[in-house]
Amino acid sequence: MLKPRYVKDWTTLAGASVEIRLQGQLVDSGCVDSVTDDGAILWLVNPAQIRKLYEKTEYHEAWLIEEPAASRELPKT
Repeated sequence: MLKPRYVKDWTTLAGASVEIRLQGQLVDSGCVDSVTDDGAILWLVNPAQIRKLYEKTEYHEAWLIEEPAASRELPKT
């Protein structure tokens, strides 16, 4: 697990584990299910399997806590 890292570009987060924060306060965490092409909206599935939508325009921040599985499983050369 990583030290939480702020991510400005949400388009990179599909499949990643993130914390959603609002004004510095943790409001949710889970796995990013999907992200719009422009990165303005993401859908998060939390540990209770509840899927929620978050928008950047509402001042939500995404903090990466675990890379997407695909980027962790790159073949070693």
